[in-house]
Amino acid sequence: MEQKKRIEELERRQEELTEEIDNFEIDQDDYEEQFCELLDVGGPVQIAGIQFYPSAILGKLDPIAYKMALLDYIDEDEDERYSELMRELEELQETLNEERDELEELEELEEQPKTEYMEIVFLQGDEAIEPLQILDEQGEAAAMKYMKQWDNGDDSLCRDEPGAGKSDTVYQEGDYLMNYNPRIGYIGLEKIL
Repeated sequence: MEQKKRIEELERRQEELTEEIDNFEIDQDDYEEQFCELLDVGGPVQIAGIQFYPSAILGKLDPIAYKMALLDYIDEDEDERYSELMRELEELQETLNEERDELEELEELEEQPKTEYMEIVFLQGDEAIEPLQILDEQGEAAAMKYMKQWDNGDDSLCRDEPGAGKSDTVYQEGDYLMNYNPRIGYIGLEKIL
């Protein structure tokens, strides 16, 4: 199933991200060149006709200040990278949960027996006058009893959903569904198989 493969891929990526986050380390050497380029963006400084880069000056004159500035630079960059990893992991977990929920719903639907509805009779216009009158005068149970006379056990029209319309009233008695709409003038009976 394609959904299961997608979940497996997401789970693998989740493991990779979790491992990357768990083993997250900072290597100063990876950032020192970028840091120096940042310090030297204004170009070299000229002293007594000799050019010096600000990064070299700071590194030689105050190595502690240089190291602290480098660590601040790394923290800024690494915090952003770490945050990106955490965001990606969070989004991935949300997607994974949605995929799992969807798969669970699909599996539940597959496990459920398929319900079919067999139309027994549908009366409208003049044919519906008598059962609608019984419905009005004696109630739904009496109208249902009247409508059941057409149930001869034949498998006629079957469908996956009940035949009732949105504005119909539905009355259920056991496996029988009676739907009716007196304003429009029809009444029907179907059986749940």
